[in-house]
Amino acid sequence: MSLQILIVEDDVVNRCFLTELLGGQGHQCHPIGSVNEARRLLAEARFDLCLADIQLPDGRGDSLRDCVGPQRLLLMSGDPPPVGATDWLQKPIDLAQLARWLPLPGSLVSGNGRGVKPDGQAILLDDAAAARALGAGLPSLPGLRRLLASELERELPRLAEALTAGQTAPLAAGLHRLQAACALCGASDLQRRGGELLGALQNPDLRHVLWCRYAEAAQQLVPALRA
Repeated sequence: MSLQILIVEDDVVNRCFLTELLGGQGHQCHPIGSVNEARRLLAEARFDLCLADIQLPDGRGDSLRDCVGPQRLLLMSGDPPPVGATDWLQKPIDLAQLARWLPLPGSLVSGNGRGVKPDGQAILLDDAAAARALGAGLPSLPGLRRLLASELERELPRLAEALTAGQTAPLAAGLHRLQAACALCGASDLQRRGGELLGALQNPDLRHVLWCRYAEAAQQLVPALRA
């Protein structure tokens, strides 16, 4: 059974990891990074499931209940679930935990609907585990580089606006998310330039120069990521 899944997660690594994982199971995934984007998409289209991080830059994931209904919203958090909560996935999330909520095909779901461990060690939904998985060359994440390309195309205009407005906080937050994905994808040059830019955010003249270098390197990297 293929589901239309809206993934609302501001961490680019987790978002890419979830998109690749669920997309590989035959589901149609729509990854975004904010509550406002989620509300817009939920008003335009119907989704079978909304998987949302509890803490997002512009609000809380549980505020989407009025858009999707409690039966179609699953929340993700590093905190333990509240007492009695049935729609809560605690990070790091392993495949067996996720399988309890999704009709994933194959060995991830048993005949009675309860999640079961897949063969081998479950991949955990966190940066360190994703790095280990990619470093080991596991075939479950072949699209992460293409997803980073899409993320760069989407985020660069927003970061440029923040730079122009002198808003260093959202600029830093966006860069940190992209830095993690660059590290996982082996984009060492862009990661280095991102580190230089992060170190110069409080210097208006220097950060503008370094931003131009970062944006140019990112634009040159996108075609290679899609290859």
